[in-house]
Amino acid sequence: MEKVSIVGLGWVGLPLAEKLQKDGYDVQGSKASTEGVEEVKALGLNCQLLNTTLDLSLRNPNIKALFSCDTLVITLPPNGHHGLKKYASIVAALAKTAEYCGAKRIVFTSSISVYGKQANIVTEQSYCEPINDSGDAVLAAEEALLAAVKIPVAIVRLGGLFGDDRLPQNWLQKKTHFDYPNHSINMVHRVDAVNAIAAIIAGDWTEKQIYNVVVAMHPTRYEYYNKVAVDHRLPLPIFDEAELARPTRASYVDGSKITRDFPFQYQGSIYEV
Repeated sequence: MEKVSIVGLGWVGLPLAEKLQKDGYDVQGSKASTEGVEEVKALGLNCQLLNTTLDLSLRNPNIKALFSCDTLVITLPPNGHHGLKKYASIVAALAKTAEYCGAKRIVFTSSISVYGKQANIVTEQSYCEPINDSGDAVLAAEEALLAAVKIPVAIVRLGGLFGDDRLPQNWLQKKTHFDYPNHSINMVHRVDAVNAIAAIIAGDWTEKQIYNVVVAMHPTRYEYYNKVAVDHRLPLPIFDEAELARPTRASYVDGSKITRDFPFQYQGSIYEV
């Protein structure tokens, strides 16, 4: 039975672990608090306590068991308790520890924020030019990870995640003003994100891979948030009129490569309620 370890059983990592276990994998994961570990164990999943620091002692048998796997999945947000500045070092340390313990492959959940704001259709071959600290941290983590290990790595650049308790109508209730009205929406439902990562884990690949995971629906932010507001009878969002009138190209991130390389198809809609 193939063993998969997931560092970070959070909003994406936990449903991924549940799916993989149902699919017949030997799955275990980690949480950063004792309370979190107990909550995960109550769901019938194997979970270890792991504070994401650079001190990954393999003298702890539970930690060694966590990293002794066939595939390690690292799904930690860059703005977690470890902080942006340490993020790349932590990701690299996790990967090196797994390689030392015999892991054959690593999957890292990244973000399309590494591309910044570009004027053309963005593919996995596009240049990366982040425009914020979070994007910088994610790109640095990608580079540190690839430099740290010799085993195959799959980088999964996720679009804006939504679903369940994270819905655009909720965002509109908390926020009234929005920037970049002519920029395209690049989103993916959590279910699609989980299924995409699972498809990669089940696939046969032996070299570095990069995949954008973004559903093929790209209205402008102006179009999207206005439709959501109307559909849910909410006040219309406010955009800067000067920005709205400025002619800009509505580029988007192409997430189709993964559908050609693996038996995976997007199921979610960006307008799902």
